[in-house]
Amino acid sequence: MFKKIDIIFFVEHKDRELNSIMLMTKLLNKKYGYKSIILPMHFSLFWLLIYKPRVVASYFIQSEK
Repeated sequence: MFKKIDIIFFVEHKDRELNSIMLMTKLLNKKYGYKSIILPMHFSLFWLLIYKPRVVASYFIQSEK
């Protein structure tokens, strides 16, 4: 029923976040053997119904302004 995966990365802004996250997923896979996927932030709860990740990460940072 669930698809098991090590890490889900949620992307909010493709233009500024996707390249960095892609590099990070390649490094985690190559160095540590972690399976990770990159998914859009929209419908994030829906994705959590399909996948059973060990870690959920998002890349956006909150501004103090």
